[in-house]
Amino acid sequence: MLELGSHRENIMPSNPNISAVIDKVGLLIEKDNELTVETVISKKNDANLFLPTNRIWKIYHSERFHFAIKKRYPKYDNGVMGDNFSTERIIGDGNCLFRCISKEVCDDECHYDFLRQQCILFMRSKDIVEQMEGFLREPVDKYLERTRMAQNATYGTEVEIVALATMLQTNIIIHTIYKWAYYTPIKKLSYIKKFNLNIYLRNYREHFDRIINFN
Repeated sequence: MLELGSHRENIMPSNPNISAVIDKVGLLIEKDNELTVETVISKKNDANLFLPTNRIWKIYHSERFHFAIKKRYPKYDNGVMGDNFSTERIIGDGNCLFRCISKEVCDDECHYDFLRQQCILFMRSKDIVEQMEGFLREPVDKYLERTRMAQNATYGTEVEIVALATMLQTNIIIHTIYKWAYYTPIKKLSYIKKFNLNIYLRNYREHFDRIINFN
């Protein structure tokens, strides 16, 4: 299992039916309980647009997790994805993936451990455990015990990215040194609102930061 926080630079998923690293646009989808990646090129190239989470998204998920809601959130303009972008530096302590998501939801990194534990509970839940085990090719509990993912400072991997994307019903798009990697929810959940918005992160070697704008 590849850890995005490791020294290995190419993101390749454990499931041989999945290729999460693509050059253009990819959607991770579920068909007959199998996960595959389909390359989709929109006629309008909509999938290459920069569509970051907005105030409505942040308030919705802040209320889900009972986070304090800020009166104002930073606003980022929509644009087009490219090679030049601005990032927001996230503390590098092994919790950076969960810090990024905490910052995305409520503009504060402080809920990283809560979101780690919520992610783990979600992976174990009846709503998603079957799909997660199909992705992992092993029981979720065995994976969690082996990786010690519940412990502070354990690096998040593509497994947690997929789980977080599903838990938030929001695509997570990651720029690595060489590629864009697209992660979409592996299951639609009717009780969580779906937004046509994305979370954008950068992963260079051992660290996640947030992408906040494209130049």
